[in-house]
Amino acid sequence: MKKGFIVLTAVLCITALLFPWSASASGKDGRPRWISQPPVASNNTFEYKVISIDAHSVSEARGLVPKELTHYLETSKTVKIASTSSEKVVSHGNDYDEQTYFEMRAVVEGEPVTVVAKIIDEYYEPGRAMGNYFFLVALGNPKASSVKFDKVQITDKYGVTGLWRSAVCPGWGQMYKGSQAKGLALLGSQVATLGGVVAFEGMRSSYVTKAKKQPKYAQQYYAKASNCKNIRNGCIAAAAAVYVYNLIDAVAASGTRYVKTSKNGLAFYPSITPESTGFAVAYQF
Repeated sequence: MKKGFIVLTAVLCITALLFPWSASASGKDGRPRWISQPPVASNNTFEYKVISIDAHSVSEARGLVPKELTHYLETSKTVKIASTSSEKVVSHGNDYDEQTYFEMRAVVEGEPVTVVAKIIDEYYEPGRAMGNYFFLVALGNPKASSVKFDKVQITDKYGVTGLWRSAVCPGWGQMYKGSQAKGLALLGSQVATLGGVVAFEGMRSSYVTKAKKQPKYAQQYYAKASNCKNIRNGCIAAAAAVYVYNLIDAVAASGTRYVKTSKNGLAFYPSITPESTGFAVAYQF
């Protein structure tokens, strides 16, 4: 009877520990990582710029991007923008389906130049009257003779970057990927189960010591020690389950999306030279 009660208690405890995972399995933070941590450009011919715009629709917000870029360039780069145009470039590659490019005619130190930019990713955050739209833009350097944008991929997969963190500290990989609630639940579950192992092993050892010191009550103390041992073993199993689940989830589950940049491979980018303006394909080493 006692053993059955102990097993039932252990099952209920493990179920209670597993529940926060299922409750937060899809609960990753909504904002893309690039809003707070923009990627770093691989060269000085361009920069990544995060723009926040309040608008009634995404089309209205996209239409205001050139205005925000113009304000940024004129106030921080001493560039005078004369006109702006945009066009959408469609690719059948794996990196993107459609991207919006902007071309701004400007004057830098008295010389006419063309400044190019493109929207890398966008994110919508609903509001009361208007929504808040975030745009990650790759903005060409007005003083660069040729702009070479990075090859980028928008993804929510983190691979081994989440795995090794969760291997070191359960839940760390999940928190790194943006799933704060799940990461904290995993960390708390791991601490609780390991704490149970230590606590019940201490109680078991104490009962064994008492049984040896008090032979008259040895049978009762050994019975209690046996119960503590069973619960300790249940905690060990639960701790192992938490750790293994933590590793599997760190690899398999998606996180908040981010921009993955690559310096190698084919890159599609606008090419600006004194003689012409156009788009080029190059292999970056």
